[in-house]
Amino acid sequence: MKRFAPSLNRPLQTLSLLVLFLTTACDGTRERLAGALSAQPSREAAFAVDTSATARRLLDAEAVEGLRGAISEFRILPDGSGALAADWETGDLVLVDLAAATSRELTHNVGFFDPGYAWNPIVSPDGQRAVFHWVAGGGRGPDSLFVVDLPAGEPRPLFEVPDRFAGYDWSPDGTVLAGLRYTEGQEREVALLHLEDGRLERVVAGVDASVGSIERMEFSPDGRYLVFAAPEPADSFHVDVQLVDIAAREIRPLVTEAGNQKLLGWVPGTEQILYLSDARGTPAVWLQQVTDGRRSGEPVLVKQDLWNAGAVGLTRSGDLLYHVSNRSRNVFAVDLDPASGAIGEPRPLLPRMPMAKGGDAAWSPDGRAIAVGVGTEPGAKVLIRSLETGLVQEYPLPASWSWTMPEWLPDGSGLLLRAGTVEQRMFRLNFGSGELSEIDLGSWEDRYRYAPYPVGLLPGTDSMLVLRQSPEEESPRWNELVLIDLLTGSERTVIRETACTIMRPAIGPQGNVAYRRREIGTGSDDLIARDAEGGLLLHLEDTEFHDLMWHPDGELLWAKDGDPEGNARLHRIPLDGTGPSSVPIEHKNPIFPSLSPDGMQLLYTAGTGAEELWILENLPLDRTGG
Repeated sequence: MKRFAPSLNRPLQTLSLLVLFLTTACDGTRERLAGALSAQPSREAAFAVDTSATARRLLDAEAVEGLRGAISEFRILPDGSGALAADWETGDLVLVDLAAATSRELTHNVGFFDPGYAWNPIVSPDGQRAVFHWVAGGGRGPDSLFVVDLPAGEPRPLFEVPDRFAGYDWSPDGTVLAGLRYTEGQEREVALLHLEDGRLERVVAGVDASVGSIERMEFSPDGRYLVFAAPEPADSFHVDVQLVDIAAREIRPLVTEAGNQKLLGWVPGTEQILYLSDARGTPAVWLQQVTDGRRSGEPVLVKQDLWNAGAVGLTRSGDLLYHVSNRSRNVFAVDLDPASGAIGEPRPLLPRMPMAKGGDAAWSPDGRAIAVGVGTEPGAKVLIRSLETGLVQEYPLPASWSWTMPEWLPDGSGLLLRAGTVEQRMFRLNFGSGELSEIDLGSWEDRYRYAPYPVGLLPGTDSMLVLRQSPEEESPRWNELVLIDLLTGSERTVIRETACTIMRPAIGPQGNVAYRRREIGTGSDDLIARDAEGGLLLHLEDTEFHDLMWHPDGELLWAKDGDPEGNARLHRIPLDGTGPSSVPIEHKNPIFPSLSPDGMQLLYTAGTGAEELWILENLPLDRTGG
């Protein structure tokens, strides 16, 4: 078990609440806090400073014609002229011209993720080719590796990607991809995928990090080493830069300082890495010499105060392209009329938060507080806000979590948290003790396609509804919704659908379940509602409803949908067959709607801002050893 200490935050009372926290924290928390403070490096610690590098803004996401993706997911071409990205609307792979601020498709879907979608493009060292994952059937088919000649070749298949492998970088000699793989026992290992024949070669096992917690993994220019940043261990609050010696088959720490380190990249043609560190109070860019796989000499401070930033890639000339998020979000509440579906004016409940991930909000069982999952850099945190006093408590979460989705325990004593990692594990957070303990949802590696997806608690009980999917090779394919008693481990299958995919399920009072059902081989979704015994309550054909919610009385469903411009509507869907009605939501692109326990208010998260692409030039590089 991990113990997490909440911090308190209220406008104009930060200092007094910090004193309150320090004087009331349990002994273990106080000791850990004191240890963390003593571990901070001295301001006199040896390092060099060279701030000759200059930064300038290149573009923002909204300025790129036809771009429907994130700058943070760009894969830069070595000459810095363009980037590859995935189109979130169609599933196509696109090539972005950074100078012209235009994009064009390299794959050519005929509809939404039809016949498939591209993800995780990786550019070759010479910039002449790229490989990318292609999942056919809108996510239901196999994951295959394709290659495309740049700038305008026709994609062609290579082979199916080995199960549970995610690639990060292309070797300098062009023969392998380096990545992270989950074994059958959920152990992580660094592996090399050979492009000639699809063979997977294990380099080193026992990597204590998830795919979701590693943003970058890069080869050294000579191909002898790999570097990446990850929590050490995976459930800690601390992120270090680590190095893999490929020949020696070992991992060793490379940059270990107080605070957190984020890898920005290995500078082409040098023995230097760039990393972002907050060890000295604010996020700053550092340059570190690496000789024979080990840290050498003093780090060089290159640029200070690089807030809300992350690497996009390094060019062949050594310029760093990075993304900056100017997004801020808030949680809003609106009054809701269950009889008509009308909604009132939105009321902000939290200070605006500069976060790119998270914002999932949930009401407490008594309706007197909300819990909000916030994505941070690194890790995540949960905010608990009293709606009566305005007091906000923070619970920091492990650095390997990129987000979390909270759900209150029926007695209000804590939360169930879905971990923002690849495995989507479930944890219980106890407010009184601060303990975070994992909930066992059963083994799945040999029985199901993916880890069980936790849907939510049956209201007022300790039973969790879980979505499971059949192994890919099993025919006919099936999905099932299962209730698992978290106290005894017993389970009961509620619904089993064959030859289709269950999407966005929601559990309601008395165990009623609603979900979208997509028949395999079609692009249309039906809305299905069933009672606790599987009996049909509602069937609406060819719908596009998202974020299904049950009204507390079980007689209504609520749902959200939206258009490509971000305009959204709230739909009231009676179960008596009278048909849905809808009203517009004031904010664009609202996410994570949640109903209050009495069904009279609606929570959602919305925000403004966009990502920007910046370049850091004139770095003080040493190319003598590269």
